[in-house]
Amino acid sequence: MKKTLNSVAGVVLAAIFFILLGLVLLLWPELTSKIVCYCLGILILIFAVTRVVKFFTDKKVYFVFSFDLTVGLIAAGMGAFMLIRPDIVTAFLPFVIGLFLVFSSVLDFQKTFLLRDYGNSRWKSSLVLTCIKLVFGIALLAAPLFFGETFVRIIGVGLIYNGLSELWIVSRWPKTDEHAL
Repeated sequence: MKKTLNSVAGVVLAAIFFILLGLVLLLWPELTSKIVCYCLGILILIFAVTRVVKFFTDKKVYFVFSFDLTVGLIAAGMGAFMLIRPDIVTAFLPFVIGLFLVFSSVLDFQKTFLLRDYGNSRWKSSLVLTCIKLVFGIALLAAPLFFGETFVRIIGVGLIYNGLSELWIVSRWPKTDEHAL
């Protein structure tokens, strides 16, 4: 029973996080895009520095087989690019979020069909929500540049919807340990 509660709590917390992130993207799209891009750029630069340092300090690995320097330099270039040109990076964000929504939909299809297999009479509502999420993800993949300046707000709406649909699906899940997540 504890495993089921932990699984449900994890899904609920993730859903709430997606709803809050979606609201932030919806209300402050320009600022959010730049902040996310800068934060990712800094994280990638930190990763790059660790790879380069590891290349020069790790004496246990033969230099012929170590790709730390190459990975570090490529990551440094990516991180620097994200800090210098966040406008270009944010243009590709709809595509990345579209991929996430498509993969999330695939997982939700599995959950939905498990609900059906376990005899939950409300599995069809979960199926409808999952199909809508899949269509939204495919739309972002098909035309990421079409969304232009409003893509961040659309992503925010998608994340809010993702969180709400996750909450709906988990609310339909049996309360017993018999069909644990």
